[in-house]
Amino acid sequence: MATLYSTLFVVFLFLVLLKQTHVLAWSWWWISLPLWLVPTGGGLLLIVVSLLSLWHELKRAHRIRKYKAR
Repeated sequence: MATLYSTLFVVFLFLVLLKQTHVLAWSWWWISLPLWLVPTGGGLLLIVVSLLSLWHELKRAHRIRKYKAR
């Protein structure tokens, strides 16, 4: 994981260099993308896993309640 962060940081520095030398006319949002890409992806992954876990637990609880009602 450290290699990924290091690589993305180097890409960020390279993009900043290109932006400052007026080679790129990109928005700063795109220049800073490598910095917030991994935390955002990790956050989205955490949300998806949490929702799937909640859905699985609710499904299991419903099945148990249905079984006890018999």
